[in-house]
Amino acid sequence: MNIKQFIHKKTKSNQRPQMWLTDNFIESSEIKQMIRKGEGQEYYQKWAKHHDSSVRYTLAETGYAPDIFIHDKELPIRELVLRQYPEYLPHLLGSSEKPDVSK
Repeated sequence: MNIKQFIHKKTKSNQRPQMWLTDNFIESSEIKQMIRKGEGQEYYQKWAKHHDSSVRYTLAETGYAPDIFIHDKELPIRELVLRQYPEYLPHLLGSSEKPDVSK
């Protein structure tokens, strides 16, 4: 995998969510593209805590770390985990916000 094709030099633009890697950044759309292609797996653990929920959702779609994403602050991510791994339902029984897994 050649991650350099996705790395850009820092700019002052704050137009899109981005992940900083030392003096470079990768935009969220590029991170999601990498995840969908199975690339950058060495960064998945870090991206599982990404501030952009769409990056976390994309990781959850791949089945990565359901034990982490079952506790995500975003309901759609928790719902996705439950649709893929219904055995994680007991992890949410104490939650006040119940996911809709009937979709």
